[in-house]
Amino acid sequence: MSQGQYSSTLLGSFNAGWFRPRRCGSRVSWFFFGVCLCLVLGVTGTIHIGLLLKWLLVRLHWRNDLTWYDLGWYGLAPTAQYQSFDHPIPAIEFLQQDARCSQDYIFLAPRGPLVAEPGAVILDAVGDLVWRQIDQGGDTHDLRVQEYFGEKYLTFWVGEEIGGRKQGSWFMMDNTYTIRHEILPGGDYDTGDMHEFQITTDNTALITIYEPIVADLSSIGGPSEGYLLDSIFQEISISTGEILFEWSASSHVPLDNTFWTTKLCRDDSNTAFNGCGHNEDSAFDFYHLNSVEKDEQGNYLICGRNVHTVSYINGVTGEIIWNLGGPNNEFEDLSDGDATNFSWQHHARYLSLFDNGGSMIEAASESRGILLDLDIDRRTATLRVSYYHPQQMRSLSQGDVQILEDTGNVFIGWGRSAAMTEFSSDGEVLCDARFGASVFFSFGPVTSYRVFRHSWVGKPTTQPDVVVVGDTIYVSWNGATEVTIWQLEAADEDEDGQEVEFDIMSQTFREGFETEIRIPTQEKYSAIRLVALDVEGNVLGISDVIDCDFGVEWITPMMIVIITSIAMVVGFLATLFTAAVFFRRRKRNQVALSEYELLTGGDILDGEEGQLFQSHIIPGS
Repeated sequence: MSQGQYSSTLLGSFNAGWFRPRRCGSRVSWFFFGVCLCLVLGVTGTIHIGLLLKWLLVRLHWRNDLTWYDLGWYGLAPTAQYQSFDHPIPAIEFLQQDARCSQDYIFLAPRGPLVAEPGAVILDAVGDLVWRQIDQGGDTHDLRVQEYFGEKYLTFWVGEEIGGRKQGSWFMMDNTYTIRHEILPGGDYDTGDMHEFQITTDNTALITIYEPIVADLSSIGGPSEGYLLDSIFQEISISTGEILFEWSASSHVPLDNTFWTTKLCRDDSNTAFNGCGHNEDSAFDFYHLNSVEKDEQGNYLICGRNVHTVSYINGVTGEIIWNLGGPNNEFEDLSDGDATNFSWQHHARYLSLFDNGGSMIEAASESRGILLDLDIDRRTATLRVSYYHPQQMRSLSQGDVQILEDTGNVFIGWGRSAAMTEFSSDGEVLCDARFGASVFFSFGPVTSYRVFRHSWVGKPTTQPDVVVVGDTIYVSWNGATEVTIWQLEAADEDEDGQEVEFDIMSQTFREGFETEIRIPTQEKYSAIRLVALDVEGNVLGISDVIDCDFGVEWITPMMIVIITSIAMVVGFLATLFTAAVFFRRRKRNQVALSEYELLTGGDILDGEEGQLFQSHIIPGS
């Protein structure tokens, strides 16, 4: 038998024995085939379900002190609503509040798949709304307060996730919430990246740009003719857009320094920073620049997340002066590795940073904020202090560390984990809050790239918002920070129908973002308005005039409840009375009927009445 015949015979035997149901005599044993199939499917399904459960359980943040808020009882991205303001705001849950915490405002920009209306938000120290961005369009990132020529501005980025990266513009908004500057990169770049917009002491701006370039990615398992997502930063003039300095990672950092991998990438142009490099809209993000700061020497401190490195850049030549952390670390770690073993880090400053400790491809055991002491001459690094969340917070992306100037406290935004914590300088937790269900933090239903604390004075040019419900007025003023008193004023019309001067009816101290005011109904007025006063009694703003008629008793929600309750009681009593009358009459009728005897037809025809009846019968009928 030839080798080909032998192989053919074996293949035929294999097909006959394993790919056809076995036969017992002349009957097909489908039972055996079904059992084998069920076993194969069962084992395969169990393995896949096990892997899925493992992936889920690793990312769920379970603890023994979970609240209903943490479990998502109020939603994975809880919101609150006001009567006088139509836009939702984050519903903050404070787990801890200490009088030593800063009283500055909280600045964040919630976004995510479950955020109904993404946008910038300013909250007060207890989580009540101060200002809410309205109809900006696109996602907002990195809301904070910065100074430009001595004037304070709100700065933020607005854009979209498209082309495998974030593309948009930076904005500078003054204290009237008017946009004064829209900033784009210099040169041939059409859009800017969201990671950094830092105004320097020279009144210039540091901005980041992500740009796909053609590159050979074969050394890291990618295509030889692929695309690299280059990380670039510029220092530019805010007024003219002139480029003062430019640096790119691809010109100074070897590709094989990256810890990012092509194994879990996706060529999806609508997903930012996760491309495999096969086309321009899904370029491979090998460096991932996420922060830039300029020092007094004119050099730059930058942070490369995907290379686990903080680098110090010469402000003239662009050469790397030194690297801290990562594959090219130049510092001896005097803290047993805790000063240089950071990974997937964000927001490097002189010298603090947020150590994520993990990423979307590598689950973190625990994230932290750290302060470092560097001896540049000796190239030594020492960990001064680590700031860990008491519930072992882990953030797979984003995050920031801010040293507060007024108190020295350290304020941390936990990035993808929708939480914020204020520590004392030595690491004691003072205040802790969240704006999402903590069990599901790893899935990112709501996030804020960074969270900050700042002082701020807002003077909006809009009018206060007023809503009347029953005999209660609800008044608020989006962005106003100086209102101390709400003054209720009313006016009546004269005989010619012209309104006369408004009279003061009451004054009420402002209570948070929205204040409730009861309307006195002793007198008739045709219109009311609300006047905002500052602490010295100066007029800050006046609401629109609201027509009303105090001669009509307005029905409040409580009155509706009372009236409804009374109606239900009256209805119930009326039903009982009707039922009692009905059953009493029915019983009386039954008694009356029982006094009569039912007679048969024969009985009726007997006697005199019967004869009389018969005499009236018509013959033949």
